[in-house]
Amino acid sequence: MKKYKIFAFISIICVLTACSESFLDKAPMGDVSDAAFWKTSADLESAVNGIYYVIRDRDARNIAQFWPFAANIPLNDMQTTSYGDVVDMANMKWNSTNLWLNCIWNAMYMGATRANVVISRGSKMDNIDATFKDIKIGEAKFLRGFYYLMLVRAYGDVPLLLEEQTDATILPTRTPKVDVLAQIVKDFTEAAAVLPASWNDANKGRATKGTAIGYLAIANLYQEDWDAAITNSEAIFDLNQYSLLTNQKDLYKWGNENTSESLFECQFRDATTDGHFMEYFLEPTIATAAMGCDPNGWGVLYPSNQFRAAFEPGDKRRWQILSKGETLELIGGITFTMDSTSATPNGLACAKYWVGRLPSNNSPDQNIILLKFSEVIMNYAEALANKSRFADAYAQINRIRNRSGLPNKATINEIEACIQDINKERRIENFWDENGWFDLTRTKQAKKFLLDTYGITMPDQNYLYPIPQTELNLNPNLTQNLGY
Repeated sequence: MKKYKIFAFISIICVLTACSESFLDKAPMGDVSDAAFWKTSADLESAVNGIYYVIRDRDARNIAQFWPFAANIPLNDMQTTSYGDVVDMANMKWNSTNLWLNCIWNAMYMGATRANVVISRGSKMDNIDATFKDIKIGEAKFLRGFYYLMLVRAYGDVPLLLEEQTDATILPTRTPKVDVLAQIVKDFTEAAAVLPASWNDANKGRATKGTAIGYLAIANLYQEDWDAAITNSEAIFDLNQYSLLTNQKDLYKWGNENTSESLFECQFRDATTDGHFMEYFLEPTIATAAMGCDPNGWGVLYPSNQFRAAFEPGDKRRWQILSKGETLELIGGITFTMDSTSATPNGLACAKYWVGRLPSNNSPDQNIILLKFSEVIMNYAEALANKSRFADAYAQINRIRNRSGLPNKATINEIEACIQDINKERRIENFWDENGWFDLTRTKQAKKFLLDTYGITMPDQNYLYPIPQTELNLNPNLTQNLGY
């Protein structure tokens, strides 16, 4: 089990970047005395930790546990029994007041705002070790790029703010997506140049060189810069820091965190207020404390029958779904048996991020994976396919298939079919992870997938989320995405 966590929250960051009703901090930051902060290496590190904290802050509708809703519910592979706004997400009935969509905007801008403060103030600190400062500013730049990448893939054109905001009257317009992506690439590139390839145990979970390059390759895919995506994917391989685990299941095993297959994880810990709700969403109501399960399970999410049918015979990744009579090993060596078809509407449950009741009875503390090496491989395959290097693309697809006990897939020398095969593997490999829906929207296969798989007609505007109505009300310079 992990011993170290880096996301200690500090009051000074709350003051500097307090979240208001808008993503912009309306409180003048100049009121904070620089004499009390921004003086030591410890100050800078604490400030950087405050940027990371947004990823897991439960009060901020955090990215790690709420982003899977945004990245999966529109696919319909995960169904829900409640939460009207989540049902609307699945049914393509999106609007500008949807809480689950709007919380993404708010959290991302909270993180980007904190990063701007650290980059601005930290860069002026001249009494600390220069190498240490460069690394910390590199972390802040990576995180700013991370938050803006999340924003641009969800909303398209978004306001791009790169300076600490002290003027409450500033009402920004939306910056073209191409310009936001250019800045994201710049941030990731500069971060990768200074971040270490790995951290010691006391700093596990911080962004590394590989983390920055991994997200840089994703940004390249959005730019359709296939050559850069190929180069950056290969740069990750050259680091010799990452590899596929023998079994995909082990990547999600309790206590088996920050492995060689993980590029970036949200770090949780076994403490009263530092866990998450993921298991509560997934655990069916028949799972009780007497069965070694957390007694707080809500049973509101469950895999679809169509997703279960998508597995090829012999696919080891089938462990992700529990059906009647199937078992799941929980904390303490306890075996849970799915013995009731009334547990969920279709008798299926998701086993991923369901680990059982912690001995402390605290909320689940399993890290949530944000980017993994198998995704790097599939992103590499996508870039190769777009350069008509189909044999090379299928070689990458088959790395994932072979790990899962499946035979090689024959090469198809046609771009749409190859991308479809890549997305089929992504669908199984990345179920209830952080990127699924956005891989389909980026590759323009979302509409066909929903119609063919679920009979759902996807409106064209649903390639992007609506801009939150609260932001439109606060800022007359913002415009809504077309169709909303």
